[in-house]
Amino acid sequence: MNSLASNLSLGIITLPSRKEYLFKLLESVKSVSSSGIRVNILINAKVDNNGAGNLENAVKEYPNTTVTTYNSETYSIPEARNKILSICETPLIGLIDDDCTIHGEHVFENLVDTLKKTNLAMIGLKSYVDDSDVMFKPRKTTPKEVINGVTYMKIEGLFALAYSQLLRDVGGFNERKRFWMEWTDINTVMHRNGYPTGLDMNAGYLRHWMGAPDSATRGRKDRVYDVIYGLLATGLEFGCDYNVTELKMWEMAESTFLKYENENDIKVRELLPKLVTVLPRIIRDAEKIKVYGDRLKSLPFNIMPFENITREQWLELTQYASHHMQKYKSGLL
Repeated sequence: MNSLASNLSLGIITLPSRKEYLFKLLESVKSVSSSGIRVNILINAKVDNNGAGNLENAVKEYPNTTVTTYNSETYSIPEARNKILSICETPLIGLIDDDCTIHGEHVFENLVDTLKKTNLAMIGLKSYVDDSDVMFKPRKTTPKEVINGVTYMKIEGLFALAYSQLLRDVGGFNERKRFWMEWTDINTVMHRNGYPTGLDMNAGYLRHWMGAPDSATRGRKDRVYDVIYGLLATGLEFGCDYNVTELKMWEMAESTFLKYENENDIKVRELLPKLVTVLPRIIRDAEKIKVYGDRLKSLPFNIMPFENITREQWLELTQYASHHMQKYKSGLL
């Protein structure tokens, strides 16, 4: 096995209805790497449900790619990612959405090289809408700082390459954030632990294919309930008050997040019944939320969700990480 295949494996969550997009992704992986990178695929459906068994058999026959399939109950997104993380045997894990394709000569080698040269704990790529030159992420409004050629910022999903043991050590993905806010959570937990994240804008790129069916987030029925739960749980866990540092989250809740169900401002008479629906789940999870929040308070940094992290803060994180990353880097070939 060559060094790249020894260093990293990919994790993909998919559904039978997204088979066309999954195979498009696998083709792109094959086109940018001849190294036989292991791909762990979790089919998020039971074997006897909606063709999951047929997809499993088709994936197993996919040429030039080592694929392991894990048929499941209906996992939430963070549960599925934690499942894939639990069976990862390489120092690095690349989590990539099944409605993306990956492009660029030596893209994986470039990313691994950037990780080796920096103290980034998790790295991502820029992405474009479909086959256009319209940038999807990073969004123009996302706070970012370019330092020594690396764009330091929170990774907004689609693809992230991270040290697998470090992800486990910080607790993995928060399974209470079932279909929303899980990326905000894991980024902020990384930062509170002293580990920076960012994009390599020159390593390669993704294409995000917007027409993929049955998205677990976009167009999800009653998504607003996941949003309200995510806001309440995150506010409680991270201690988000209404001061200047935490104000950004509540501003975005008002201007963007609570409009996911429709484009109009949500009215109090619409919001309150939804809060009543979500509160029993918050009450049920109250002890776990408290334990999680207490752990967050004990971490060395107090960075908040959606905080505009300054250049000075990124440099401070990078300096701190320089004393703690070697145990993870040492596993790379």
